[in-house]
Amino acid sequence: MNDQWVVALWVTLADEQPADGLTMQALPLLDDLAPIARSRPDRIEFEFVVTAKNLSEAGAHVLRSWSEVAKQLGLDPSQGWLVSVGLRSQSSAGAEALVGVAELATMFSVSKTRARQVAGYPNFPAPVARLAGTPVWDVGEVRRYAAENRPAQTQSGV
Repeated sequence: MNDQWVVALWVTLADEQPADGLTMQALPLLDDLAPIARSRPDRIEFEFVVTAKNLSEAGAHVLRSWSEVAKQLGLDPSQGWLVSVGLRSQSSAGAEALVGVAELATMFSVSKTRARQVAGYPNFPAPVARLAGTPVWDVGEVRRYAAENRPAQTQSGV
């Protein structure tokens, strides 16, 4: 079953690239995704509603589309633009949360090194995306993993 996901895409630009002009060029090329776009002095912010099986598929679809548009516009990542992505479920009451290694460490009360080791276990949930090469996980999947695989924490004196 497919759900609707909101995917936010922020494109941070080099100083010499005008956001307004680039936004106007990109919108017709992204028309099939019907984005909402806002230009800021240093970036363009797009928001898409995507129908997909899961969070990862929704984000990947938007990133593939943006990569094609960037090529058509002649944008070169080595020229200073950077893409960031935010994802959430539109069908759920609250936003889907993503967690990285630091949040895993906090959730499990362990060091970041240990959190990376736990994330490498074969039965640990797969990352839903990689942002700047860093894996991120769906917090709900991580909580389910923790509930099924970690012994209950006891409080001292109880």
